[in-house]
Amino acid sequence: MRGKRTNISKAKVDLVLVDARYERDTGRLVFARGYARTGQVWTDIKLFDRASLVADLEKGQKVVTGRNSELSGDFEDLSPVYFGPEQQLLAGGESEHDGDDLKLPIL
Repeated sequence: MRGKRTNISKAKVDLVLVDARYERDTGRLVFARGYARTGQVWTDIKLFDRASLVADLEKGQKVVTGRNSELSGDFEDLSPVYFGPEQQLLAGGESEHDGDDLKLPIL
């Protein structure tokens, strides 16, 4: 079954994360790779550290997780990224982990 797709012209998404790296001991996000929206186009793939993602969320930007689809500028399986009860970065519902859990492939 295919996931939900979004297109830059149909959804107000500022940043799409596609994979991540976590600290082994704490489970905190070290960095994630993703695409940022700049006007009507997406950037090339970029690295985003935890501090910049927290700052983007605090500024009110819409950050989601997903994966590339067959068409450029389209993404599948999107889940919003939000702050958990202890300021963890979470996506797609409750987390069983103490650290950040974006449910992304490990980089």
